[in-house]
Amino acid sequence: MPTVSEAVSYISAVTSLPAARINGIARQLIDDGLLPKSSGRRIETISKRQLCLLIFAVFVSDTVKDATRTAISYDSLTICGDHEGNTKAGAIYGDTAGELFVKLINEFIVRDYVYGKNYNIYICTSVKYVRFEINDELMTNGNTENIEYSDADGRIYLTLDRPMFFAKIPGQTIMELASMWREEDRASPERELF
Repeated sequence: MPTVSEAVSYISAVTSLPAARINGIARQLIDDGLLPKSSGRRIETISKRQLCLLIFAVFVSDTVKDATRTAISYDSLTICGDHEGNTKAGAIYGDTAGELFVKLINEFIVRDYVYGKNYNIYICTSVKYVRFEINDELMTNGNTENIEYSDADGRIYLTLDRPMFFAKIPGQTIMELASMWREEDRASPERELF
């Protein structure tokens, strides 16, 4: 499992975002208790869910001080959209955006590179809304499925004809981030689900 500083370096490398900004956001999340704090010889590692919190904060926060609130609010967005029922879709994909994000990371850990091109995550920066595009022979029978997460204000905003701005995280980036756990989890008989 990666440490916070390893995750910061890796996120910067795979997204080309400035390491100083990512480090400042990570420090804020550590201070607010969302990421583990290392001390002395005890170097803490982060979980996949904590990585998702860091990514949400990095891609959406306007300021470092806003990072914790942003990370929590995007991670906890609930499933929405016209599915066969939110309960069924939630059971398959996860009830929150953070749960589905972790599931995708786990999928990349146990699968091959070719699947990396079949996923995209769009994080809306103008309203609390996240859309996962999944095109996967095992999960969606080769069809593209859009799984959407939002809060109540976001759902209202989606019905209006207003511009929305997105940060796109391509499947390749998710796959590269998942590689921080790949060898370790492939060797382990038990996989972390959430």
